Amino acid sequence: MVFGLDEAIVTSSSAAMGVFGTLYDVGHASGPILAGFLISLAGGNDFRPAFAGIAAILICSALLFRRAIPASR
Repeated sequence: MVFGLDEAIVTSSSAAMGVFGTLYDVGHASGPILAGFLISLAGGNDFRPAFAGIAAILICSALLFRRAIPASR
């Protein structure tokens, strides 16, 4: 019985770590992809509009995240 409980705890925590790792890796991969896409839309020679667009997306995401996640006490 103790072995089964231990196995359930380890399996659920490793599954959660896998999901977190996947989300983290998607975030890392999507940044350069999004930057390349925005740079190609801007003409390919000027990086400033691409970085401004990514900064706007980051700010909007941070504000949405802050609003969606309640503050803990």
